Amino acid sequence: MATAKTTKTKEVKAKAVKNTVAKKSAVKKVVAKKAVKKETAVKSEVKSSVSLNPKIWDVAMNKELVTQVLFVQQMNARTGTAHAKNRS
Repeated sequence: MATAKTTKTKEVKAKAVKNTVAKKSAVKKVVAKKAVKKETAVKSEVKSSVSLNPKIWDVAMNKELVTQVLFVQQMNARTGTAHAKNRS
């Protein structure tokens, strides 16, 4: 009796897995259809050129420095509303 229940449980679980896999693939197909965008041609013309200083712009990317600058900018942008002085 126990083996019949176990095999039936395994079959039910296998069907559930197949159903979820089928649902996921159907969702992926729908998402893929929605994600396709029509490409439009954009005409661009060069009107002028700018020369950049190589001492400034020919530098390797420093991720740590960029992270530090972003952190400081975000901290300076916050509103300091925690002060209770002169509140009455």
